[in-house]
Amino acid sequence: MPKPHADLTDNIVPPFAIKPATTREVISAVLSVLPAGWQATALPGRIIMYREHRDYSAGVVIGRS
Repeated sequence: MPKPHADLTDNIVPPFAIKPATTREVISAVLSVLPAGWQATALPGRIIMYREHRDYSAGVVIGRS
């Protein structure tokens, strides 16, 4: 089984002051603790987060770190 990227295991997202949080709020919080270069993209039926700077024809960039 592949190991997760070190950026994803070495950073901690602080607890949310407002609960429940929306999906966008959670993604924004995760991106805020990751080093520069990460991107979250909404695709039909899923959200992906990769270390990249790329546009997808069927997706919308939610945010970047």
